[in-house]
Amino acid sequence: MTLYLKTTDGYAVWSGEPIDGVRHPLSIETTWSAEDLAAIGLYVPLPPAAVPEGKVSTGMTVEDVGGVPAYVHQVRDRTLAETTEAARRLVAAHIDAVAGEKGYDSGATCAGYATSSVTKWAAEAAAFIAWRDGVWVAVFNLLAEVETGTASVPTAAELIASLPEINWPAA
Repeated sequence: MTLYLKTTDGYAVWSGEPIDGVRHPLSIETTWSAEDLAAIGLYVPLPPAAVPEGKVSTGMTVEDVGGVPAYVHQVRDRTLAETTEAARRLVAAHIDAVAGEKGYDSGATCAGYATSSVTKWAAEAAAFIAWRDGVWVAVFNLLAEVETGTASVPTAAELIASLPEINWPAA
């Protein structure tokens, strides 16, 4: 655990330097209560909030959040390349999850049954492959629109909601 000392300039990592002329042992990190530590200006910051969608964390600082010391992400906007990569990872995970709903380990596994001698599995694979291709066409079209500025960057939820739904064959 890392303790932070409240100073007039904010918070600084405490490494055992004297506080008000008293040198405390480093063991107070694990032996003192949060209240006892706060009484001499030492704190264990709360975890940070999630990085906002469309942003990238470039580091963290400790700041007062609602009167309580907490880690705070320093953020910047995602680059187009980072946005594209995040969208690809999100969609790939969605594709695998849809295959998983039918009991397949992954999208690749489901697609692998396209030439199966079991009619049901081959039909599911064919439906899945057609759907998967449509999903990627939609994603690449949207990313092209984002790149040209004719569409805004969707949130993760908006992106997934915009994708076609699969129509599995009847059982």
